[in-house]
Amino acid sequence: NPVRKKPIFIGLGCYAAFIVLMTVIPCSLGVQYGTYDSSGAMCWLLPTDSDIGDIWDYVDNIVDCCALAVPIIPITISCLISSYKMSFDSGEPVGDQGRGADIKRRATVTIIIFTAVYVFFNLPLFIAYIFWFITAAKYSYPEPYFSSAVMYNYAWNYTEVLAVCLNSVCNPIIFFIRIKKFRDFVLKKQEELSSRVSVISSRVSVISVHARSLLKKEKSTDCDSALIPLL
Repeated sequence: NPVRKKPIFIGLGCYAAFIVLMTVIPCSLGVQYGTYDSSGAMCWLLPTDSDIGDIWDYVDNIVDCCALAVPIIPITISCLISSYKMSFDSGEPVGDQGRGADIKRRATVTIIIFTAVYVFFNLPLFIAYIFWFITAAKYSYPEPYFSSAVMYNYAWNYTEVLAVCLNSVCNPIIFFIRIKKFRDFVLKKQEELSSRVSVISSRVSVISVHARSLLKKEKSTDCDSALIPLL
């Protein structure tokens, strides 16, 4: 089936608008400023010394939490409902209905695997935001949950950066294992690439052999030219 490009461009446009709204505009208006924390190896958007800066910082963190951490709740609930429904689906259809049921069951298992991997890598971020809200409401950051060297230096690096990258790395692996069409496509492209590499390698070998033969002929000619005066 052809890929529909319009929803992709709409999604990218919405993401770009979100980045501009939450980062570029506040910094240009003097509500926030960017800084690099060398000890924690993180870039931070911090509020300026103003009442609106503090308010915007709190709003910014709430928006980040809703966009990054909160989705794990409905996704996890959906996964549990799907697992429960599949485990109690005791019907045994036959014929075409049976094949359709097998395809549906396999698709459900694939979705559950994707969801479980997503939850595994994003649950730490959800917990980190819970700790942050408690800290913002009752304490002063980084006290008390992010005051240790491990939490201060690695909590946000892992939950917001590394875990997201690892989740993205796992997705094509799950696709390859669970979806036959995708696996066949990758293997076909691998065969095509291997054949192209072998053709290029054989051509390079022929060229190198030809170049060595020409070099030998040149050396032989030079030696003959040097011996002619002696004769």
